[in-house]
Amino acid sequence: MRITSLRYLHLLHRWLGIVFGLLVLCWFISGLVMLYVPYPSLTQTERLSHLKPINMQAVKYELAELISTQSDIQPDNVRVSTLNHRPAYFFMIDKEWQAIWADTGAHIVVDHSLLSDAAKAFMPSARIKQLSQIERDQWSLSTKYDAHRPLYLAEMDDELGSHLYLSGNTGEVLIDTTRQERSWNWVGSVIHWIYFTPLRTQAEFWRQVILWTSFFSMLLVGIGFWLGINRIRLNKKYKNNRITPYTGWKKWHHLIGLAGGIFCMTWLLSGWLSVKPFNWISDRKLTEQEKAIWAGTPLDIKELTLNTQLQDAQPIKEMHWLNFAGDTYVLGQDENQSWLIDSKTGHHIVPFSHNQLINNAKQLQVGQTMSPITVLHNGDSYYRSSPTKSIVAVLRLQFNDQHHTSYYIDPKTSNIVSSVDDKSRLYRWLFHALHRLDIPPLSQFELPRQIVVFTLSALGILLSLAGVIIGLRRIKQTHFK
Repeated sequence: MRITSLRYLHLLHRWLGIVFGLLVLCWFISGLVMLYVPYPSLTQTERLSHLKPINMQAVKYELAELISTQSDIQPDNVRVSTLNHRPAYFFMIDKEWQAIWADTGAHIVVDHSLLSDAAKAFMPSARIKQLSQIERDQWSLSTKYDAHRPLYLAEMDDELGSHLYLSGNTGEVLIDTTRQERSWNWVGSVIHWIYFTPLRTQAEFWRQVILWTSFFSMLLVGIGFWLGINRIRLNKKYKNNRITPYTGWKKWHHLIGLAGGIFCMTWLLSGWLSVKPFNWISDRKLTEQEKAIWAGTPLDIKELTLNTQLQDAQPIKEMHWLNFAGDTYVLGQDENQSWLIDSKTGHHIVPFSHNQLINNAKQLQVGQTMSPITVLHNGDSYYRSSPTKSIVAVLRLQFNDQHHTSYYIDPKTSNIVSSVDDKSRLYRWLFHALHRLDIPPLSQFELPRQIVVFTLSALGILLSLAGVIIGLRRIKQTHFK
């Protein structure tokens, strides 16, 4: 009976390997590519670095007076920055971005001339080879661009083969890519996420594909690891003093599987968890109710005023309005920092006191007690820097509610920059730790972490490569019998 069971397991492992082995090999190779080449995007820091400081003297209109005839409109995410070196208001209404010139009060008309000027302002040294309208393509699939569609693709003639994606509603540059970045992503992110345009546009179907392919791949490795342990002999060895009964590629597949099997299983498990099966665990985001409580009152368009002396204090590249505890403030930003400003006086606002932040945070978890507050200058295991994200000093407030919710608050801006609970903490360790080896102390030292990732991934590549070769030989034998 045991021999029969083992035979069925061997057969299951063999055919799972034939079906999914090549995919697992591609996942390991593409994962290494992603370690060095991220998916094309335009980070906040990069975007702001391309903007000129706002010329406050050129701002002739308040947003309130420009849309005062439409009293029922309350725009979301209102900001001021520059477009083609001119000040402009950008705001969202009904989940769609709109824009108005702050110097003339006219609605921004996105046409070929404006888009060409925007692309040239972003890349002054390059000429536009072609400008075309698109709905979505391989590098603009994300739903975060839906509020800007249709998009425009500007192909530049620089040495890097740059492509710029611009908003069809505001004319802003949303994505920048280079030829090398796009090429490497075809063997990186696209393969790793099975991120092909026709499939990815069907969001739930794509999720199910990732869910089940990673599940059966995990089953493949798990069965193989168990069989590998079952076949190893350290005491009563096989013929010629061998610890494995196999030779050739099967021997290497067996031995490498024993050496790297646990890593392969945990890596595939964490990849499976990344698509949140059964909505079990995931990162935590603030709810709309929490955002409303923190703000105190919604943004009132009449409060969205500017002071033309703001620039005297410090050059500003972008401004957002936000509410905290019922009061309205301006958040000034450049590529290096953010700071709060009193919109009426133009003066910088000193960081909020701990008591102010604590009192407002208590409204988020009414009736719940709080653990002692902690000031974090370098983050912790759940709020941390990365190669693409720097962090600021924050106040950590942890409540003793059912989910042990914590909020990380920036006293300089009043923003809740992160929030975690028991589920997101578990997700951090099961995904970020297992899949990216974001584990102390490796997470503190990027080069050693990359070396460990590269070494373990190499084991995964060799293991799956051996399995693919064995599978191909098996198919060949079966086919020619």
